[in-house]
Amino acid sequence: MFSRIALHRETFGDTPRDIFSNQHWQVTAEKYPSGVESLTIKNHRLTLEILPYLGQMIWDAEVDGINLRMDNMFTQPYPVSTIQDTYGCFAFHSGLLANGCPAPEDTHPLHGEFPCARMDDAELILHEDGRLGVRSRYRYIQGFGHHYVAVPEVTVTPDSGVFDISLSVTNPKSSTSPITCPPRQNAQSSS
Repeated sequence: MFSRIALHRETFGDTPRDIFSNQHWQVTAEKYPSGVESLTIKNHRLTLEILPYLGQMIWDAEVDGINLRMDNMFTQPYPVSTIQDTYGCFAFHSGLLANGCPAPEDTHPLHGEFPCARMDDAELILHEDGRLGVRSRYRYIQGFGHHYVAVPEVTVTPDSGVFDISLSVTNPKSSTSPITCPPRQNAQSSS
């Protein structure tokens, strides 16, 4: 059992706005000058900044005062279609149709089509056990081409520096998809 709070684009403004808090969490929404929506989740050990509408990237991550994000030249994320145009986040999901660095004969963008996908919707999820999640949805569809629905989620644990990153993918077509996914694995920070 869980409770959901829809994260409408209008929720994100030019100044930070607290949208949820309890004894474990403080969740703040704001929009960068570039127009990218940002959600920051904090507990006493963890600060995660998630971009729920831009590939559901984790833009920044800090555990016990240690910043885990790579050093980079970007001062903010940008609403772009390829990851190298806003590179520097803590984590992103690679493409499902193609990913990684393209070989000379490849035509796909660096790390594929998904890292900067413009998500269709997003929500905050409060689980019965106190964990807090951010879930987004993206429907990729081409006429006479590929079609998938991807649902990335970041789930954080109360009073901990632990967080899970997951992605579920559905092929709504009646034909086989070239997408191959390994068995579900969750990335965790050190606790």
